[in-house]
Amino acid sequence: MSKRDLPVFVTNHHDLTWRRCFKRSFEYKGEQFVSYAHLQALYILENLKLCKAHADYRFTIFLSLQNTLI
Repeated sequence: MSKRDLPVFVTNHHDLTWRRCFKRSFEYKGEQFVSYAHLQALYILENLKLCKAHADYRFTIFLSLQNTLI
């Protein structure tokens, strides 16, 4: 079987208005919760590393700008 290229689309929807809309990380019943802004920053940084490592790598960012803390 010959190898073929398979396009993979990396996308994530960060909507700060309806999920994890808090500013700071906190612990509740032994579980750690971080803000969506923190998760989005990690997502962007990790994907930028992949862009630098792989010339053909692409990713998208979508977020709601309403009431964001950024």
